Amino acid sequence: MVVSPGEAMHRIFRHDPGVFARAFNALRLPLADPTEVVLLRIGTDDPRARDRRVDALFRITTKDGGFLLLVESLAWDDSDRPAAWARDLAQLSFEYRLPPVLLVICRDRVTAMWAMNTAAVGLPLWPSVEVHPLVVGPHNVPIVMDPDAATANIPLATLSAIAHARAPQIDAILKALAAGLARVDIDDARVFAELTHLGLAGSAAAEVWSRTKSAGFGRAWSATR
Repeated sequence: MVVSPGEAMHRIFRHDPGVFARAFNALRLPLADPTEVVLLRIGTDDPRARDRRVDALFRITTKDGGFLLLVESLAWDDSDRPAAWARDLAQLSFEYRLPPVLLVICRDRVTAMWAMNTAAVGLPLWPSVEVHPLVVGPHNVPIVMDPDAATANIPLATLSAIAHARAPQIDAILKALAAGLARVDIDDARVFAELTHLGLAGSAAAEVWSRTKSAGFGRAWSATR
């Protein structure tokens, strides 16, 4: 069964807040370890929806308090996004009375560098709002090519495959991920396999992933499509 990116993330994280903690630590993100992760909203393609281009919205609880995590996948630089980000961050902060954090996932370095720039809304010499997203992409996601390392941290290995979809090492990255998925719980493997499929959609690596899955890398593939 094919699921949306938001639903896939929900299924991954709903029983294991440690997944977020491991990802935060591996990527050196300035976020406290979560003790609870709750999905609040999944993105939609409905053009009337306020946050239709945010893949998922989570409420994260830590020992220091709570915050909102907005997750968005970005395929290219989009001049409309800074204003939309500012709108969503302000609206959700008001709605939930929690500090919001925007996490943008990119799979090419150019887009990641664009997203890392401070997004200003207002006059050039007097911006009214500035948005500072946390950006995940090829510049800060480790390349995972070792099957044992992939098995030890499947979420990071999956993110590595998506973030480095255009890297020359992508074949080795996907083989390591597939080998790791063959060693974990079959339901988890199906979710991560589908999330990889969604994350690679539209790239040449998607074909590599299809071939890798069909090359006998385990029991997880039969029900992923």
